[in-house]
Amino acid sequence: MSEVEALRQRVRELEAQVAQHAAVEAALRESEETFRVLVEIALDGIFIETQAGRIVDCNPSACAMFGYTRAELIGMWIGDLMPEEFAATLPPLITAEMTTGHVAVERVNKRKDGTLFPTEIMTKLVTLGGERRLIAYVRDASERARIERERRAALQREREARAEAEHAAARARFLDEASRLLNLSLDPAEAPCNLAALAVPALADSCIVYLRDEAGAVRRVHVAHADAAQQAMLNAYLAQYPPVLERLIRPIAQALQTGEPVLVAEVEPGSLRADPADVAHARRTESHALRSLIVVPLTARGQVLGAISFGACSAARRFDAEDLALAEELAGRAALAIDNARLYAALEQGVRDSEHLLQIVSHDLRSPLSAVLLTSGALQAHGAQVGLAELGSLAETAVRAAQQMNTLVDELADFVRVRAGRLAVDPLPCPPAALLQQAVSLLQPLAHEQQVHLAADAPPDLPLLWVDPNRAQQVFSNLIGNALKFTPRGGQVRVCAEPLDEHVRFAVHDTGRGIPAEHLPHLFERFWQGDANGTRGAGLGLAIVKGIVEAHGGWVSVESQLGRGSSFYFTLPRAAAVARARAEGERALTASTTS
Repeated sequence: MSEVEALRQRVRELEAQVAQHAAVEAALRESEETFRVLVEIALDGIFIETQAGRIVDCNPSACAMFGYTRAELIGMWIGDLMPEEFAATLPPLITAEMTTGHVAVERVNKRKDGTLFPTEIMTKLVTLGGERRLIAYVRDASERARIERERRAALQREREARAEAEHAAARARFLDEASRLLNLSLDPAEAPCNLAALAVPALADSCIVYLRDEAGAVRRVHVAHADAAQQAMLNAYLAQYPPVLERLIRPIAQALQTGEPVLVAEVEPGSLRADPADVAHARRTESHALRSLIVVPLTARGQVLGAISFGACSAARRFDAEDLALAEELAGRAALAIDNARLYAALEQGVRDSEHLLQIVSHDLRSPLSAVLLTSGALQAHGAQVGLAELGSLAETAVRAAQQMNTLVDELADFVRVRAGRLAVDPLPCPPAALLQQAVSLLQPLAHEQQVHLAADAPPDLPLLWVDPNRAQQVFSNLIGNALKFTPRGGQVRVCAEPLDEHVRFAVHDTGRGIPAEHLPHLFERFWQGDANGTRGAGLGLAIVKGIVEAHGGWVSVESQLGRGSSFYFTLPRAAAVARARAEGERALTASTTS
């Protein structure tokens, strides 16, 4: 081949290489343009970094994501785009990226305005222009995090709703069981026991039930504790402290007095002490390890029947408002059951009283009625032959029988009024000495007949009373008459009076045979009769006495010893005290009206 031909061949080869190189360059330019376009339109932020973590380039999405311009980002250290605590861990991560060639992480980044947001980052080690570079793809995970948060929140709400539904169902079952147990019996004494048995340990570690009687006195009717040994200790301790309102711990006294529930979420040492000086009581209360306390009143038809205390003694149990609401609901049902049981007992007592009244009417009226009938029959059969003396005797017998029947009828009428709370009194100022002398004078013939010495002893300067004189004479007549009836011949009955605070206290002392101690608590009960020696009456007199005295705002009591006699006491209000109380009430009413 000639030299010319060789040169031509070489030229053709060079031209082919140039064309190939141009094609490669064109393909490279096209590839670079494609990469640039892809980077420019990518939604994810893309950073190109040096091995030291310096940004050499980024796409618009990266600028928008972090709030910087491209010029601000170029040259910035990548650690400036994250919180300080994460930036401190960056060098080891870059080393790992350079070693492994790629890393995928989740991280918290920081925008230019300081706000933080979650990101997902994937890095790739590449060589660009002969230098090793890291390309970091950064995706804003805020939306995914929001969706995840909402998903977790929805799951939490679902769990809470399920737990609340289960709790409500358990509460409903608990209350249903409470209603069932409370209504098992119409015995007022059983309802508190059933209530305490249900409440411990489901609601509380300890439960104490207090009830008021008709006179307002507080009785502790049941004590329950989850621990048998603790219950024995609690019973022994409480037995030393009768439930007098003034000595009860403050939350219980407060619930009984105000009818409002009390929640002591955290019992502080010494905080429950009723009497600051009662150190022994406080020490025993604290030794009971009471950590939390709920006291709810038992209220029915506007009256506070009693209260229930629920105690938390374990470290894991503390009462809150939800426990208080449950305790109130339980107490409401218990109060209704107790009230129903009391009403039923009162109804049964009413039936028994009615039967007793019928027995009294049929029995006690039979004798005087027979006397009237016999006398009338004698007059009808032999009236013409009866002399004046005999006629007078028959008339006297008829009058006595009629008076006996009239007395019995009056007693029955008064008893019905006392029982219904409608006993009328018409008070006016009365000197007590005059009342006393009048009562003794009226009964002096009976005392003389029975050969019993009857005397009155009253200071002349006693203050005026505010009483119904007729009702007062009824009280004197009953008490003095009873004393004469039970005092043997040669005995003494003495009636005394003395001032006592805002009242005057009267006493009827006798030297009779006395009253057994077991009978004393029942003396003022209706129809109660403790005598079996032929001196029985209708059993209404002392009940009427009690009703009359209490209608005046006083009280009655009795003391007696067998073989030494008895003393009956009652009080009647002083006129000055009543006038003072009225004036204070009027001033309070005027003040409340003007305010």
